[in-house]
Amino acid sequence: MRLLYYLLLKPLSYMPLRLLYVFANGIYFIIYKVLGYRRQVVWTNLSKAFPDMLEAERKALMKRFYRHMSELMVETLWCFSLSEKRLKKSLQVKNPELLNKYYQQGRSVVLVLGHYSSWEFVLAGLNYFVRHLVATIYIPLTNKTLDRAFHRMRVRFGAEMIPKKEFSANMQAGSNEPRAIIFGADQSPSISKNIYWTDFLNQDTAVAMGVEKYAKKYDMPVIFTWLHKLARGRYQVEFELITDRPQEEPQGAITEKHVRLMEKQIRQRPELWMWSHRRWKKKRELNG
Repeated sequence: MRLLYYLLLKPLSYMPLRLLYVFANGIYFIIYKVLGYRRQVVWTNLSKAFPDMLEAERKALMKRFYRHMSELMVETLWCFSLSEKRLKKSLQVKNPELLNKYYQQGRSVVLVLGHYSSWEFVLAGLNYFVRHLVATIYIPLTNKTLDRAFHRMRVRFGAEMIPKKEFSANMQAGSNEPRAIIFGADQSPSISKNIYWTDFLNQDTAVAMGVEKYAKKYDMPVIFTWLHKLARGRYQVEFELITDRPQEEPQGAITEKHVRLMEKQIRQRPELWMWSHRRWKKKRELNG
């Protein structure tokens, strides 16, 4: 992988994005037409999420998803050599003043987003546009070469990367600067405790309560992060306040609110969400 990265992936990352989209067409053909990468998983997820959708419409949606995933791959590759010029051309923040208000108050915030649109652009570049120190919780990759590549990409503009296992200790240690802490809220929970069950995309869904837990513990405003795809390679971030008084919210209320916003975003342009994830593996244990 080390040779592949330095001899192929890294050089390709310097190419203009419009040329990389030519490779995206080939990737689409291979993963969808030839390999059928997780096609059954995608089809099952789409069928359960949109049971009233005509089969022909669902097939068209599945193709659009694989097109998006192919483009996402080359856009992520492009981010390995992301420059300030590239960033300003590809990403914009619609309402940074919402975060700035809390920065002036000296308050850290929680940013909630999902595997939707081009989240790697946000992880790599958001710190350039906001006054908070952007911090991302992550699980280190098994492959050390790729782990270092993604780490360099995400800290290029000064963001902070916090390994998931070290997050609690990091929060307890505190920070001299208000932080905007990014939580990916559409992951399937890895443990059975501290789970919130709700209906999400027409399915009984387990949701991790990390957003709610830490927002309440450290009194951090919770902000949903909309990721709008304006065009190929052009994205916009928009912030929406969920609550700036988390400790006053009833148990489960914050989690329910960000789940509903995530669902709303996905339903607007469903092809931009990662349907290839095995999101609904965990089943609720019923008594009796």
